[in-house]
Amino acid sequence: MQPDFIVTDMFYPWTADAAADLGIPRLVYVGGASYVAHWAMNCVEQFALQTKGAYEEHYKKVMCTKSWSIGPVSLWVNQDDSDKACRGHAKEEGKGKEEGLLTWLDSKKRGICSLHSGHDFIWVVRKIDEGATRVFLEEFEKRVQESSKGYLIWGWAPQLVILEHPVTGGVVTHCGMNTVFESVIASLPMVTWPIYADQFFNEKLLVDVLRIGGERMEKLE
Repeated sequence: MQPDFIVTDMFYPWTADAAADLGIPRLVYVGGASYVAHWAMNCVEQFALQTKGAYEEHYKKVMCTKSWSIGPVSLWVNQDDSDKACRGHAKEEGKGKEEGLLTWLDSKKRGICSLHSGHDFIWVVRKIDEGATRVFLEEFEKRVQESSKGYLIWGWAPQLVILEHPVTGGVVTHCGMNTVFESVIASLPMVTWPIYADQFFNEKLLVDVLRIGGERMEKLE
């Protein structure tokens, strides 16, 4: 039986292709975004190929008010290494965990940037339930510690400390703006790997407009 239309939301973009293949309309239900959010996204698309000053001038014209761009305040405030390492959830999980990480980073060559297997890496493991997966990761951690090829961080990672370390050569990012800002400040190239929501807009900004990032490859040689 041929359906008349597809009802979906923004988190299932593949339904656009499905609707096109079937030759039927695609109705998008957006429960988490208002007209204001859609207006903002439209502005991003409208001014995508223009300079940053175009966004500022449009804002001033619409709001009829003066404004001054100062950038991410947190990057100006967090100048001390202890602040960079212990911001956010790190305060809840305890301080001093970055010492082992820095020792490992200091032992590596500077400026390494490669996505090929066999190279040094840092893997952040978020909350994970007890079971086979945890056992596997714990065994894997032992192996990489013995070879010194990798470093596993359980829980919160001191990202600023890692990005600003001289051995860090590049970043694979999901294009969240916090990581984007911090990578730019650290003068690191970015491989973009957006997952959902505004991250795809951020990727376009990095790759097509600012040209300071590159899209990930489906297959790494």
